[in-house]
Amino acid sequence: MKNRSVECAWEEDPFSKGRRGLREQIACGEWRWQRPLPCSYAVIASRRYHAGLVVLLHSLFHHNAAEPDCGGLLVLWHPSLPETVLTEAQRAELACLAGSRRIEHVRVDDDRAARWLRVPTKCNCSEASASLLKLELFYMQRPRHAVVYLDADMLVMQPLNRIAMAVSYDALHDPDTSAAAPIAARRWFLHGSAPSGAAGTMSSAIQIGFMAFVQPAPAELSSELTRYCDSIIARNRVKSNLDQDVVRYALLALGLRHEPKRFNRSKPWRVRPRQLFLHRDWQTNYFPATREAIAQKRALHWAGHPKPWACPGRRREQTLFATNGKGRSQEFYALLRGLWQHACTRTVSGGCVSSGWLRAVCTPSCASKP
Repeated sequence: MKNRSVECAWEEDPFSKGRRGLREQIACGEWRWQRPLPCSYAVIASRRYHAGLVVLLHSLFHHNAAEPDCGGLLVLWHPSLPETVLTEAQRAELACLAGSRRIEHVRVDDDRAARWLRVPTKCNCSEASASLLKLELFYMQRPRHAVVYLDADMLVMQPLNRIAMAVSYDALHDPDTSAAAPIAARRWFLHGSAPSGAAGTMSSAIQIGFMAFVQPAPAELSSELTRYCDSIIARNRVKSNLDQDVVRYALLALGLRHEPKRFNRSKPWRVRPRQLFLHRDWQTNYFPATREAIAQKRALHWAGHPKPWACPGRRREQTLFATNGKGRSQEFYALLRGLWQHACTRTVSGGCVSSGWLRAVCTPSCASKP
């Protein structure tokens, strides 16, 4: 008799309509023979967040040393954004951290980079525009290639291997993986996380500090991303959450087009974009609210919160504690900083990063004080 008590992280596809879901297929031994797709992790090069980037990659590869794992690392950059142009020494550090994985520094398309630079930002600075470089992943035409993206202000706490395998599962059961195929005919899902209790199909809950999907993405989605960027440029409208708002509204537009059923008829924007199902339980986004929540997270994400490598006493950090804490105490921030500090010290011990500058960031005098 086949063991049905196999523990795994996947849920049944809510749109399977009674068909056996991924959890059941693995438990029943029906999926083990299928070879995962080629897979790459992806990050944005950042000189300002380089400390966070190297600690992120060390924690990622530390927790994902077992097979199967993604065999590549994509580093997105463009010369028009000096923030993303790494020095030779910094590139060497990333190559060392990647180990045997193939690292590729992907220069973003010039036309798209120029468009994203014109998108209005709060600070009117290239640092904010650099966050839009992750959209390049939706335009890349790699056939049947899984990609797992992470922001630099994240820390991996548990293996992500299963996520890459689940993304592969989507493509293996996709009747047509070409970008030109109508999205209604495809089984293309965007994997991420939604807040606890939110419906997994609500793209309004999207947070794309972490996201995973199969390339190529549907051409309809990339076209909608371009259209929405052009729209906010023409209106000169500043979005509060630049990159994730662009993706969110693109998904909403496609959801309205292909799946007009609403959760609440009085709110037409709350739609159910069936083909763009957002996986809700990977526990890879959103800052934890309690100590208990930390243990459930596959990755910690300091989005909108004081960065753990920032020295105390900065005005921006003090403001965030006062206005963006959302009930979290400074002691709680210190606890999370301690986790990052430990990972930072482990990164220094790994020998890939020049220990002098990174050790200064890891020291308690800079990283552990609230």
